Amino acid sequence: MKLIHKTTGFVVAQEQGQSLQINDPFLEKELKLKGIAIPAPLRAQFDGKAVVRVGDPLFAKAFREVYLRINMGEGSYEWKDKA
Repeated sequence: MKLIHKTTGFVVAQEQGQSLQINDPFLEKELKLKGIAIPAPLRAQFDGKAVVRVGDPLFAKAFREVYLRINMGEGSYEWKDKA
């Protein structure tokens, strides 16, 4: 699956199996530096973690379910099949 910005068509991220590749260099740098902050009510879904970092098996889930919805204005992006 690819995460595509609806207006520009830019592929922001791609899921490959259980991993997520970030194609935007600025976003990638931010996520590597800070990780994804998990709000307290959702932490049980992320093994109690307050932050999920790049390389964590839960990173793709945290990106999709938390970061995209809270930080990126989910309505501006859409997931599409690779084809």
